[in-house]
Amino acid sequence: MKKFLTILVLGLLLTTPSQADDVKDLEIEGMSIGDSLLDYMDESKMYFKFLYKDKSFKTTYFDKTKIFDDIQISVKSDDNNYIIHNISAKLYYKKNYNECLIKKKEIIKEFKSVISSDIPTQAEDNIKRKSDPTGNSTMSYYAFYFDNGAMAQVFCTDWSDELFKTKQYIDELKAALYSKEFSSFLDSN
Repeated sequence: MKKFLTILVLGLLLTTPSQADDVKDLEIEGMSIGDSLLDYMDESKMYFKFLYKDKSFKTTYFDKTKIFDDIQISVKSDDNNYIIHNISAKLYYKKNYNECLIKKKEIIKEFKSVISSDIPTQAEDNIKRKSDPTGNSTMSYYAFYFDNGAMAQVFCTDWSDELFKTKQYIDELKAALYSKEFSSFLDSN
């Protein structure tokens, strides 16, 4: 039986008291790692982008879902079954990083209430965001590392004023689930 974690408007709602020991036991807006994207989106509405130099994975989006401002879904480029390897749900906080940090704490608390306490975690605050060429953006990060190499994470990004002005980057919270294969892929890109 799958153990579920559903993210709701003001946080996450635990749907079963069982402890998750695999990222596939979690869900965001009803979707889990290992599900087929075809169960949630008609193939004719799938518009994929390649976000990485290595084109092994492609990404599509759900805009303005029930809860989130957008959800990013990644599948293997050559997979006609569209098996989900990454779900990244975002909430945007226009110049309100402190509100993002409050929401992050709520989500981490809910993750902890569902994920087995044996799962290793890592937390870091005020680390430089590598994707900012100005070097002025920071993030606050919390991750859960499952035994099989999969990962769940929650983080807030405080984008620099320069990126806000030039590229309209808005402070954001991201709650994400990654398969082992996608985690390895990200480490190599």
